[in-house]
Amino acid sequence: DDAGRNDAGRNDSHRPGRAAARSRNADADDGNRMIGRTRGADGDGDGDGDNKQETDEGAKTSADSASARIKAQEIRHDEEEILLDRVKFTDRTDDSHTQLSKLDQCILLALCLDVKDLNPHKDALTSEQMSAYLERVLRQSDDWTVYATALLERAWLECERTHGRERAILQIQALADQHTNRLTLTQSTFRAAVEDSAPPRERLRHLHRIVYPPRWALMRDLADRYAKIGAVTAAAELYETLELWDEAVECHRVAGRGKMAERMVRDRLREGETPRMWCALGDLTRDPRCYEKSLELSGGRFSPAYVALGHYHFDKGQLRDASTNYRKAVEVKPLVPAVWFRLGTVSMQLGQWDAALKAFSEVVQQEPEEGDAWANVAAVHMRNRNPKEAYPALVESLKQNRNNWRVWQTKLYTCIDLRKYDEAIQAFPGITGF
Repeated sequence: DDAGRNDAGRNDSHRPGRAAARSRNADADDGNRMIGRTRGADGDGDGDGDNKQETDEGAKTSADSASARIKAQEIRHDEEEILLDRVKFTDRTDDSHTQLSKLDQCILLALCLDVKDLNPHKDALTSEQMSAYLERVLRQSDDWTVYATALLERAWLECERTHGRERAILQIQALADQHTNRLTLTQSTFRAAVEDSAPPRERLRHLHRIVYPPRWALMRDLADRYAKIGAVTAAAELYETLELWDEAVECHRVAGRGKMAERMVRDRLREGETPRMWCALGDLTRDPRCYEKSLELSGGRFSPAYVALGHYHFDKGQLRDASTNYRKAVEVKPLVPAVWFRLGTVSMQLGQWDAALKAFSEVVQQEPEEGDAWANVAAVHMRNRNPKEAYPALVESLKQNRNNWRVWQTKLYTCIDLRKYDEAIQAFPGITGF
């Protein structure tokens, strides 16, 4: 990636020079033509010399103006805007380090992983703490496995940053390509793929001292990250290589290649029928019989088929059938807040208020930050004329989303019923401000 960035910089820096050269050549040709016309008209040697001098001066002035215009159009970046590989010290003596042994490098990597294990919820502070260990290990490149592990950990950290995500994914791609001799984007020559590759004995030397994923896990991680940033075609190719057909079909469907995805699913079904493949075929063809076949093969234990049938009946306006399938889906797999939320919505439309209250209560238990679910819990309580139960749900909903005027209006009516007039007055700006 560094090499690519340097090449880009060189190309940008040389473009203005080539443009200026072309301008000077064009002006010189114009000057020569002007000299020829002057000689033919006057026939005087002294006049030719004066005209030639004037033409040369005009060509030089034109070339200088062209160079000035090109320099004015150049995009110059301040040194503070460039993302460097490592910290640049003003005093080089502050950047002096001793040589570490391979065992010391492995210990630093272990300490880095310890920071990640002690802070499962990644934040900026955890990333900075881990980066300190990785930065020290990456100053030495005397062992392939240790260095590759540090590069991979740094790439995973940079994937969480907006400005470093693309570079980090290319770094993971380069590490994955080093497990093969094929010519790829990151190793485009035979020398890079074979001759400069570390031999197996060097790669396995410190394998038990570090935590480095196997090749298939690294490729799976790379495919997931490609799919997350929208590069679904590249992700589909990796999923097909790993024979992860469900993810490959989904990527082809998102990319608008429905026929290719359907052909892939039917090929998988010819080799062996599975509930997941029948469900994927139903998603592509919108045929409910595919979902029923999926449930038949799974013995009624495949929750996504119930969810897909619920979506199908909901889109058709068949709310009772949709409610039945959603309820079966949460019986098989209860820890899915999105399905509970859809069940609660359908139950409210059917007038089944107790079922709706139970569904939305499950949502807020599994996802306490779901503001819409809290608002629906309050709405059900207000429908049942129970403002005391609705009030705390409204407070939680407004903690998550203060820009919903309907929730403010419901809180206004609830506070009036509870005779909390001061809070009712405070709810007015939330209503009139939107």
